[in-house]
Amino acid sequence: MRTLSLGQGARYMKSEQIRPGVLCRHFKGKLYQIIGKAKDTETSESVVVYQALYGKYQLFVRPVSSFVSKVDRKKYPKCKQEDRFELVERKNLRVETDDKEKGKIETESKILEMNIAEEIQYEKQEENQDERINPHLLAFLEAETYEEKLAVLTAARADMDDKLLNGMAISLDVVIPEGEIRDRFIGFKNCLETFRKYEGNRFSR
Repeated sequence: MRTLSLGQGARYMKSEQIRPGVLCRHFKGKLYQIIGKAKDTETSESVVVYQALYGKYQLFVRPVSSFVSKVDRKKYPKCKQEDRFELVERKNLRVETDDKEKGKIETESKILEMNIAEEIQYEKQEENQDERINPHLLAFLEAETYEEKLAVLTAARADMDDKLLNGMAISLDVVIPEGEIRDRFIGFKNCLETFRKYEGNRFSR
């Protein structure tokens, strides 16, 4: 069975680590990506803008002080994670394959549910397919070079939609203009090819 899972490298989040592209895990098991910091125009309070890496890839805003806060032990006494959000290293996102059932994917959120099911029940609702982390997106985040990212993008073309494409683009701080998915895909691919050329020139010096 081929599964997407999260390694053991998660650690607590510090305020200075809040920057675009950083991955973090909520104490309920969901994976998110930080878009950046912003300031509330009414209160001047610093807030974190972050995106879910599952479902509809929604954007959320939370005060920095709350984002780096501890889990409420009175409300969640059995929670193992100490902080509301933990930092997740991209290298700890891994794809594991069993030759017996290639192509079948258990997503990271499902695996995390299985790990904590015996100790805590936050919600009594089943995970819908559209709430699960897209394996192409995780593979893209895991890729260390633009050459590898291009390969992932090309392999995902048949399954590509706006949500997946937007998630990939945001991870590189790239904005793709709205339009037909085919045109957006080509535009993003051209962008990656440009990055790859720059990457190649840099290493050849």
